Amino acid sequence: MPDLVIQAETYVSKWPEYNVALTFDRFSETANDISASLLIHLLSESRRKLWGPVRVTLTRTSEINQLARTLNSLCQVGDSDWQVIISQAFSDVAEAYRNRIDVIRLADLDVPDTPPELIPGFLLDHQTTVIAAEASSGKSYLATAIAVSVATGLPLFGEHYAPVEPRPVLYVDWETDGEIQAHRLKRICAGLDIERPAHLWYARCTRNLQAAIRQIKHWSAELGAGLVIIDSIGPAAGGELEKSEVALQAMSCLNELHPAARLVLAHISKSSREQRASERTPIGSVFFYNIPRSVWILQRGSAEESDAIDCALLNVKSNIGRQRAPIAYRMEFEEPLDGLILPSVRFVPSRIDDSPELVEHASLPTRITALLRDERRPMSAAEIAEALGIKQNAVRAILARLRANGKLVRFGSGREITWALAADREEDDSEWC
Repeated sequence: MPDLVIQAETYVSKWPEYNVALTFDRFSETANDISASLLIHLLSESRRKLWGPVRVTLTRTSEINQLARTLNSLCQVGDSDWQVIISQAFSDVAEAYRNRIDVIRLADLDVPDTPPELIPGFLLDHQTTVIAAEASSGKSYLATAIAVSVATGLPLFGEHYAPVEPRPVLYVDWETDGEIQAHRLKRICAGLDIERPAHLWYARCTRNLQAAIRQIKHWSAELGAGLVIIDSIGPAAGGELEKSEVALQAMSCLNELHPAARLVLAHISKSSREQRASERTPIGSVFFYNIPRSVWILQRGSAEESDAIDCALLNVKSNIGRQRAPIAYRMEFEEPLDGLILPSVRFVPSRIDDSPELVEHASLPTRITALLRDERRPMSAAEIAEALGIKQNAVRAILARLRANGKLVRFGSGREITWALAADREEDDSEWC
């Protein structure tokens, strides 16, 4: 059997039994093929050249067969056939090249002061972010709005959450088709009063990620995509989502799209649907939660007939930096046309405590600050615990943390301690005296 030696970008398939070696370098890769420069030479000290260098495609059977016929007509390799050597060497090198791991010295990297974000406060750069929501939560509309924001450089919500720079976006869709997505895009752009962005690309996909990743990777590189959106991970994974191997394969495929940021849409797991949104997880294996560097839960209000829907994004996991603050917004649908088609959609920034229903789904720190904002007066830990229906010990721990972060101020001492929002004290200091 041959030995495969890898040195940087050079791959050598050595055949000691036949005293020959095949050296491959100067690789290039497309969605379906891998090509390289090939030199065939003796393994002995003379290293006499037998063939090449010549450009070959490692993944094309017809080219392998033609090269084997040519070499068989020129020279023999013991009792073997060049077909065996060429086929085995090409297969081994192609597999090794696809599975290569690049090693770098961390000391050589430029380190930013803060983790890189594509949309500061929301979307990490170069990493995988998941947004999970129940059906009919408007997550595909939101993803399209994010795509428009990144492709144009415009803020996502009013004047807030602007990308650091405009970048091409690739939207890969397993749930609908280009016509539906084009309608969503047209309505969002109408709400912004802009033309549809030229650098927003769409691909409808029917194969699972493992089968389609080479093509997606090719298009991402070809388009220079700064963001790739996956809508959604359930059909994209293409298997039983509860199985670890299905989740691991899907998330591994997404990592191949680096350095582009990846935004992945997901549904909510059945087991967490009855919980507060801040305690929910994406559907399927725990690896759909554990592997992404950031996970957001999208919660919408319950208004069914309204032309405006209140929504909140809750950051339930952040592996890079502290958890982000909740993001509240309102989807405003303009006047219906013929009762069916909405001509425009606007994403308007709001506050999560504007909607008591959304506050109930938020994390405990958010619920405490919302309560203090509503009451507009200092409150004791006992009052807060009673109002929210939680234990005082849990409230005290969070109050201390919020104070350390500069969000709350404390008054009094002993049993007379009360708490208020630091921002409210700054607005009217005399109110708390």
